[in-house]
Amino acid sequence: MYHQIGQPAPKGSPYRALTVHPSNFRRQMVWMRRMGYSGLAMR
Repeated sequence: MYHQIGQPAPKGSPYRALTVHPSNFRRQMVWMRRMGYSGLAMR
């Protein structure tokens, strides 16, 4: 599950692990699609 997509907080921030940089998110979505997975919005 992704909590936030954007610029990660500075090192040492308690919320840094909850944010994925957009380029990493894109790379992960491409990999998941290649593996046969599809996304699901939580709306």
